[in-house]
Amino acid sequence: MERLDKNPNFEVGTPYAQTLRHRTVTQNNRYLGSYLVFHFLIVTVYVSQNMAMEDSFVKVITHFPVDLSEYAPALDTVTEFFYVLAGYGWAWYHAAGQLTIIVFLRFAITEFRVFLHSLATLDEQIHDRLLLKLDGNEERVVRELLYKHARQHSRLIVMVMHLRAILRIYSLVHFSFYMIIMAAFMARVLVIPGSSSLGMAIPVMVTVVFCFETFGLCMLVEKLVQLNRRVSINLYGFSWTQYLQYGHSIKRTIMLMIMQANNTKDFSAGGLTTVSAELFAKTCRLVYTMMMGMANLASKGA
Repeated sequence: MERLDKNPNFEVGTPYAQTLRHRTVTQNNRYLGSYLVFHFLIVTVYVSQNMAMEDSFVKVITHFPVDLSEYAPALDTVTEFFYVLAGYGWAWYHAAGQLTIIVFLRFAITEFRVFLHSLATLDEQIHDRLLLKLDGNEERVVRELLYKHARQHSRLIVMVMHLRAILRIYSLVHFSFYMIIMAAFMARVLVIPGSSSLGMAIPVMVTVVFCFETFGLCMLVEKLVQLNRRVSINLYGFSWTQYLQYGHSIKRTIMLMIMQANNTKDFSAGGLTTVSAELFAKTCRLVYTMMMGMANLASKGA
């Protein structure tokens, strides 16, 4: 993260860009580092609790498909350890993947904000550049600055395309595991009898953390899409009509940037739905429906 902060390729040295990039790196190191420590503690305590306590979730799934506790207790313990180790490894794999995705999205959002700020001040940049040029060649200054922003916008579009390709499968798997974890937790609380304070507190924390991760992913993706669509709004505020006298290439470049911004595609979750705040709201409603259904089953069983 520090290497990316020190080697940007657009608006290098400007106060706004430097402050925004530095703040993003600082927040990533602070909050995401704290999250890793918290995640390590939660997973470690959760694994220990599942191995030590009776009627824990690991104890329940260990007896599927064959219950070995009566025939081979040692093998049953090995099976429990295997389940716990697999869950521990998956938890760290998920945490590393989730943090990587979040960091990528935050850096992309930062670069878009730097680009939009520079685009909003394009008239001032042209004016300041003309004051420094002895020949006062306005056409050359306009072309240099406009093409510079067009190239940066193209790089940002390519970056968004790469993120969209990464999140196409990852987001589908993430939401699938999110629903599985929520269903397993609610089954443990509402259907399977027996619990303790620690046995309830840890699953609740795990579920809450996963819920916040999903919420953050949806909001970051939606923010990135909205920032790309704002490019056309900032371009409309640019006094580009007074520079059309310098040729059709000026108009063509501006129209191309506007078209790329207006034709922004949403991030797809496996081609089934789009990743957005609306998707998170839909999953919350689905979780509520599942909770009511399991509570109904538990009341009938009692």
